[in-house]
Amino acid sequence: MYGSGKKDYKSFMPASTIRILDLITICLIVLTLASSSWFNAHVTVVIGVVMICVLIFSLYMQSARNRMGAGENGLMKELADFTLSKLPLDPVGGDGPETKNSDSDAGDIESVGADTGDASDETEEESSDDDDVGPLIIDIGCFTACTSARAALRFPKAEIVGAYSSDKESSIGQCRTNMVSEGLGERVVIEEQNIASMDYADGIFDAALTCYGFHRDRENKDKRALLEESLRVVRKGGAFAFTDFFSNERTYGDIVGYLGELKERMDIAELHYAPNIERMDFVPALLRAPWLLMDTGIIFGIR
Repeated sequence: MYGSGKKDYKSFMPASTIRILDLITICLIVLTLASSSWFNAHVTVVIGVVMICVLIFSLYMQSARNRMGAGENGLMKELADFTLSKLPLDPVGGDGPETKNSDSDAGDIESVGADTGDASDETEEESSDDDDVGPLIIDIGCFTACTSARAALRFPKAEIVGAYSSDKESSIGQCRTNMVSEGLGERVVIEEQNIASMDYADGIFDAALTCYGFHRDRENKDKRALLEESLRVVRKGGAFAFTDFFSNERTYGDIVGYLGELKERMDIAELHYAPNIERMDFVPALLRAPWLLMDTGIIFGIR
């Protein structure tokens, strides 16, 4: 079943947040107008000041929500492109920028464990056997499939699977509608999945990515389990790039220590972590407030 029939990628910020703020603002406006009859002048002034502050904050959050969408200058697209730029795969054709994993791309990058440069060589050798066959890439927790679409545009020969997990702000039908609207309906397949236990064999994908897919999954509280499940479906020598609130200790604990242990346990060839993505130049100052994108990091490397 398809969505509205029109392309709609929505926004990283839930619409429910704006609705709640609007409701609070309306209640305060009504209270301010009625307060002169109920309270003395001092109380009325206090209520009026609170109402103005809430109104300003509500307008700010609406602007932030619009900027966090997938419009022409939307941060959703920019974060998706940034995540894709960390996949150690070479774009084939198209106008996509050259893939790089340099320190200048992601601020302070921390390599977890010893470097194993041979993995990149193996990947290139394997992919060079048949230049006409592109990689099979999975976008985990694809939301409205913006990242899936950006992956298809960046890697013109790739086949993309968008693993959709239940979300109040989106629907699997809207994901499919978005792909048809982009002319990508034949290259991007959207499938509903429990991303904590996906119906895919071990190592079936050449690359895996997510852009806040772990965070948006409300049903599975163990986010580390989502990360490990995402790595499970990537083949040995395949690539991965995951963007999420990895520096949030309440959710992920000591992420650097955990990644070091994970690298050894899952025998990951190459693993890097870059924190504080929200401080990068492409993130506007409007969206650097602590309650928006703080603690965003990216985990990337070669399986």
